[in-house]
Amino acid sequence: MKINNIPLNRWSRNSHEPHPYKDSMSIGGRISFDIYHEARRDQTLSGIKNLKMKTLANFLKIDKKIGKIIEVQYSEMRNMVNTPKLKEYLISDINITESLFNIYFKNVFALGEMYGIPLNLMVDRTPSLLPNIMSGREFKKLNIVSDTTNIQRHPIYMKKKQGALVDTFLPKLYLNKVIKVDFASMYPKIVENFNLSPETVKILRYDLYTGEFKFNISNPKMWICNFPDSTANKDIIIQIDMQNRGFLSKFMTDVLSERFIIKAKMKVLKRGSTEWEELNVRQNALKVVANAITGYHGNDYARFGDLGVYCAITGFGRYYIQLAMNGIRDISNEK
Repeated sequence: MKINNIPLNRWSRNSHEPHPYKDSMSIGGRISFDIYHEARRDQTLSGIKNLKMKTLANFLKIDKKIGKIIEVQYSEMRNMVNTPKLKEYLISDINITESLFNIYFKNVFALGEMYGIPLNLMVDRTPSLLPNIMSGREFKKLNIVSDTTNIQRHPIYMKKKQGALVDTFLPKLYLNKVIKVDFASMYPKIVENFNLSPETVKILRYDLYTGEFKFNISNPKMWICNFPDSTANKDIIIQIDMQNRGFLSKFMTDVLSERFIIKAKMKVLKRGSTEWEELNVRQNALKVVANAITGYHGNDYARFGDLGVYCAITGFGRYYIQLAMNGIRDISNEK
């Protein structure tokens, strides 16, 4: 634009020229949407060679919507100047960019609308943005002020807590009798079904390590759970209010319900079609939101995080994984 004497402030809505900000350009009154950043967050891209625009377009079957994707070697560019081939190439790139934008921007816009978050914050979001805003709003409704972070509240245990059950129990090469067990939306459903939320969960104490899971549900309104933690070498005794629905449990119900609706729509579409891929990206975005909750509550610096919620989520998870393992061992007579 400078070469052609076009004022740069025409880009903005406040008469200021664009300027570098963090790893992008800031344009007054406008939002800079980076497709590459969204693709990096996309967990449906497992197995993709790289995140170059045309690799991404081929992976998402964009060609079925816009026609042939034209690829040209960089060394050939100079010979294409002022030729119809260059025009065809540029139009192809524009169509690809627009199609990818329509896929990823719809997700960002939909999540922003769903949770009432300004678009500029959604575009530049961190993994903790949604949990922070959602939790902060709910804390305000409950007249709760969180003036410290997880690490400040639990300086010792935050550094010595067990997460998922991860281990190699019998190392060798297995060619037969390999069994895979998959828990659908395990952590989100634990949050939903066991009413886990900062205002419903409370750590009562830490006891000597026994290695045994114990659940006292004699009072159906108030459960007392014993979660063994091998990392801390302690049993964590947690109280769960089962009478009053927690905001985090409600939130998870909403996310899982929306994802269920999207996946139902996908079932009537041809797998791999452009429409199917768009919905797949969207349902995965909701999956990421749901799964981010556990990590958030286990984060050292989460102001609205709750260590009890994290320990209960991962504790129930370890318990059910152990049950599944025991069941498989009983069937197969394996150690």
